[in-house]
Amino acid sequence: MNGSPEQSDRSRRGRGRVIWPVLSVIVFLAVAIVWSIQPASRPEAPILMVCVDGLEMSVLRPMLDRGELPNLARLAGRGVFGTLTTFAPAKSPVVWTTVATGKEARKHGIIDFIDEASGGPFTSNARRVKALWNIADDCGLSCNIIGYWNTWPAEEIDGRVVSQFSSKTQRQYQNMVKGSLFHDLDGATWPPECIDEIWPAVSEATSSERLLERVSIPVFGDLRGRSFSAEVEDLVKSSFWSFEADAGYHAAACELFEQNPADLNIVYYGGPDVIAHRFWRYRQPDFYSYEIPEEEIAAFGAAIEKYYGLIDRMIGDLVGIFPDGTRILVLSDHGMHPDFADGTASGTKTNLSAHHLDGPPGILLAAGFGVRTDGFGVRTDGFGVRTDGFGVRTDGFGLPTAGAGGGAERGGDSSEPAALGSVYDIAPTVLYLLDIPVGRDMKLGKVLKNLLDPDQIGERAIEFVDSHDEGFRPPTPSLSSDDADREFRERMRKLGYLK
Repeated sequence: MNGSPEQSDRSRRGRGRVIWPVLSVIVFLAVAIVWSIQPASRPEAPILMVCVDGLEMSVLRPMLDRGELPNLARLAGRGVFGTLTTFAPAKSPVVWTTVATGKEARKHGIIDFIDEASGGPFTSNARRVKALWNIADDCGLSCNIIGYWNTWPAEEIDGRVVSQFSSKTQRQYQNMVKGSLFHDLDGATWPPECIDEIWPAVSEATSSERLLERVSIPVFGDLRGRSFSAEVEDLVKSSFWSFEADAGYHAAACELFEQNPADLNIVYYGGPDVIAHRFWRYRQPDFYSYEIPEEEIAAFGAAIEKYYGLIDRMIGDLVGIFPDGTRILVLSDHGMHPDFADGTASGTKTNLSAHHLDGPPGILLAAGFGVRTDGFGVRTDGFGVRTDGFGVRTDGFGLPTAGAGGGAERGGDSSEPAALGSVYDIAPTVLYLLDIPVGRDMKLGKVLKNLLDPDQIGERAIEFVDSHDEGFRPPTPSLSSDDADREFRERMRKLGYLK
């Protein structure tokens, strides 16, 4: 039996007296949770994070000693420089996603190059957890993300995303899983109009004339009119795509960092990994049991070092854009060492001559506001920076990693600078520098306070939240694009590689 209108009205008012306090508590808790992860203010200094795939200490260290990497040397001279431990198998998309999330592969979901659910490369929608740019965006900070692994389709953030994508035709034709930038690809950038903003600079930087002038000839010499074996020709052509990607992303980064600097700025270069895989045998021919023609050694023996020189100049361009005090991190996901001494991999012939799956350490260089200075050591003869001592602390902040990936048994120096941290530590450290709490679910990483100078930034405590991943969209199978395949083929036709 229904109650009277008066009883119903009293019942509604009673429920209202119960519901409103409950709603108030819910709203209060929600605001408190959001407020707890907001930075108290803007970061003390912006962050520039330069991610370079496959930088190897046994190559880098002698070049620094010879004064051939002046921009990296200047950074090392006013900061901290050492190795960065990684894990095995050190597959680039897996490691770089760990760098960006602070999580192991089984948690972030990018477990290889290819997503078995789709048959194509992993894409951003398959990632299960938030990356640094998602977390910073949640906290009201701006980000610029240029060319980073597994960023297509570009995610919506306050700032700019220029994504990396690998088309199926690209992988089939060039055996290249590193991605590139495609103008006609939906989701290539965020916001969508960003692609048109950067495309004039990207097109100019990646024109065949400019790539010949600024990349091919500086790295390989002028190969026009010279003939090599089909195998060597394939090595050169299969490297070209990554070189073009680096040039394009660098042009995009310079354009966006200049016009729209953000709190967190990240750019990725993949060329050092690609050229080391393909040309190490010319750098260290005595390691290999098969004959390597002298004319090929003469042409390509210094190609790896020369590409490192290009990367150094790119880093100089980027550093010049940002104000003094910018916190700069230069890091690689792994090192590299010679292998396949007999020209085979598991009994099958290969044209590769170096690898990194066993997880040789990468490098980490930090400089800028609040970063301690190790006194890298400046030469007095004008030739650059010495590497004796290499900024290694003896107070327990890092253990030597002699022989790990770049040691004498693999053709490198038998001593290395200290390990400053691991790839799991980068995300917690960046969050700390942005004054954002660290997720307790970043269980394998830590804030690298050993990089920091307490006299400059004080002993600020590390704040924590259980996780930043609450409310993140669910993962879905990776995507593919016929538009990118068509654009790749057209580029190859213009270059004369396809008919």
